[in-house]
Amino acid sequence: MFDKAIEACDYATVADDEFADAYLMKGHSFFQLGNEESAMENYLQAEKFHLVSHGFINTFIGLNKASKGEWKEGYDYLEKAITAEDSHDFALPSLYANAALCLHKMGKKRKAHQYCKKAYDLAPEEIDPYLIEGRIYMEEGEYEKGVKKWAKALEYAPYADTWHEIGMCSMEIGQLSYAKLAFEHVKEMEPDFEGINERLTSLYMLLKDKENFMKYNQLCEHPFRLEELDKLQQILQEDNQEELALVMKNIFNALQ
Repeated sequence: MFDKAIEACDYATVADDEFADAYLMKGHSFFQLGNEESAMENYLQAEKFHLVSHGFINTFIGLNKASKGEWKEGYDYLEKAITAEDSHDFALPSLYANAALCLHKMGKKRKAHQYCKKAYDLAPEEIDPYLIEGRIYMEEGEYEKGVKKWAKALEYAPYADTWHEIGMCSMEIGQLSYAKLAFEHVKEMEPDFEGINERLTSLYMLLKDKENFMKYNQLCEHPFRLEELDKLQQILQEDNQEELALVMKNIFNALQ
């Protein structure tokens, strides 16, 4: 898919060598293919023709690195975006919050919370910092503090999307009881929320709740097949956490 996108962009830039959108799309495609050098070359071309700023490029790469668990590299790019001359005030709270998560994963606990505070100071009603610091506290074992941060996010944005973010985060860090609460809220608020049946199915599978698993699995667009269920049941019975984690990672990759 990405190879074809690059080929199409090549044709576009042959016809118009100042077609900035083509350079941006080509940069994204190279980045997804792991060719960061070529990606940066095309991002810089898009910047040259005033489509994006250098801060945008650093933000995009930083967030992608962080999403892959490459915390140090992700932090380095996000820090460049934060300190860039062309950085925009509206983007800074989210940049600080995501940089805080990187710092937390790098073991820099104090600085991570300092960055969250900077985000709050810039935009007290922006929910990303509350969601991220809530996750940080949860991973630190400070559950009460984590819940308070998530509650603050819900105070400012009492929507299904916010509950969904809390549920996804809870699943990723193994806090299944919080995930159950969050996803059930999503289902109640917006029964047709995209992917919610799949998420509840995965959750109740982990909780070994057969009744609710069957309830939501039959509502999924692509229910789990019998052979998949047999494999998952075997893993759950053996309590093979490493293999289970791999299976759940594959499920989440399919859902996202």
